Amino acid sequence: MNNLKIKQCQWIKDRDAASQKELKEDGEGTLAYAEEARILHEMTRERCYELVTYYMK
Repeated sequence: MNNLKIKQCQWIKDRDAASQKELKEDGEGTLAYAEEARILHEMTRERCYELVTYYMK
């Protein structure tokens, strides 16, 4: 379980960095916060499915 905790902490850092990179590429605007929330939501949802698939056996 400790290994999963370490992987998850790294995944959170990677997710946040990927989100910021995508926002910088798209530019800042009035919808930047909504777009960031959408990106984080999508990535987190995908991660939840991965966790259930690989760790909840």
